[in-house]
Amino acid sequence: MRVWRVYGVQSKFFALAAHAPDYSNILNTKETACFIKRIFTPALRVAGKMKGAGYMSGETNLDVLIAALSAELVDGTFVFATIPQGDMPTGISPRMVFQEAEGITLILLKSEAEALGLPYEFPSRMITLNIHSSLEAVGFMARIATALAKHDMGVNPVSGFYHDHLFVPLGREEDALAVLDELTSLERSRLQ
Repeated sequence: MRVWRVYGVQSKFFALAAHAPDYSNILNTKETACFIKRIFTPALRVAGKMKGAGYMSGETNLDVLIAALSAELVDGTFVFATIPQGDMPTGISPRMVFQEAEGITLILLKSEAEALGLPYEFPSRMITLNIHSSLEAVGFMARIATALAKHDMGVNPVSGFYHDHLFVPLGREEDALAVLDELTSLERSRLQ
């Protein structure tokens, strides 16, 4: 079986051997060109190069994700708060809203929570991981959480469609950035 890497997506190309076992004339036939299009069109959609309902984009290779990682500290102190279902305050801009059975969880600026009189927990800083990771990437957040845990640091990760975000304890943001930088540097040198 031959495996090709196309825009970050692996497509199994095993049927080509049946069409041209010696691979010498593989791209010179119309039949093979149609086969290639049939195989690679879904791969390109998955990779985000073509748009279509139900397709995801982003990197899934853990080594690539770690090596290409760039962390950015976002301005402001964020907190976690909860409100009852159907009780969303107006005039706020939460970073995340998540509906749970017990109520709605909000991640918002501490100043917004205080202005609304909302009780909150976990004052934190937000670090955005500037690499477009797939929602199907395996082990990415686990590897980061493990690295942070080795430095006695908890983290609350949130995955968006394009990026992952880390909420780290207020006052530990520089430590977290240093850990991420070390993790990335080690991975880059390992891949060279």
